[in-house]
Amino acid sequence: MNKLQLGTVALLSVFLGACATTQTGKVDVETSVSNVLPYVKPAVILACTVVLDQAVSPEDRIEKAKMINHVATIVEGLTVGTAPTPDQLKKALTDYLPEEKTHWVNYVNVIKDIYAQQFSRIDGNTALAIKILNAIASGCKDATSNYVTNGPRPRPTNSVAYFNGPRVTNCLIAYNFK
Repeated sequence: MNKLQLGTVALLSVFLGACATTQTGKVDVETSVSNVLPYVKPAVILACTVVLDQAVSPEDRIEKAKMINHVATIVEGLTVGTAPTPDQLKKALTDYLPEEKTHWVNYVNVIKDIYAQQFSRIDGNTALAIKILNAIASGCKDATSNYVTNGPRPRPTNSVAYFNGPRVTNCLIAYNFK
C-alpha cells in the first residue's frame, strides 16, 4: 500500500465513520454527514499532498498542482443539478487525469472513496452531496494554493465543467446524470 492509500485509509477509518443517532435509534443522516464534513477537506488535502510529493522537479510539482486545481473545477461543475454517483465522479476525474501514472489512478480512487463513503449514507439528498463535493473541491484548492494562483473563475450554471489544463485547452465537459 503506498503513502496515499495508507494516509487516507488512516484518516477515513478514524473520522469518516462518524454517525449520529436520534432518540429513536435511527441514524440522523444530515447530522452524521455534518459531523464528518470537517474531516473531508483534510483527507483530500492529504491525498493531494501525496500526489504533489511525487513530483520529480519544482516545475513538475507546479504542473501537478495545476491539474489538481482543475480537479476542483471539475468537482465544482458536478455540484449543479442531480448529485453524481461516486462512479460518475470517478469517470469525470479519470477523463481528465492521465491514467498511465499510478499516483493519478490512486488519487482518483481516494477522492472517489471519500465521496462514496458519505454518498452511501445520504439517501439521495442532493444538498448533502453538494456539501461533500464542495469540501472535496476546497481541499484540492487549499492543497495547491502555494503553487497555483486561484483567480476568479465563472461557476457553471448547469452540469458542465469548464477548464483549461496541461493536456486540454478550453475544453467543455458536460455530464448528464439522468
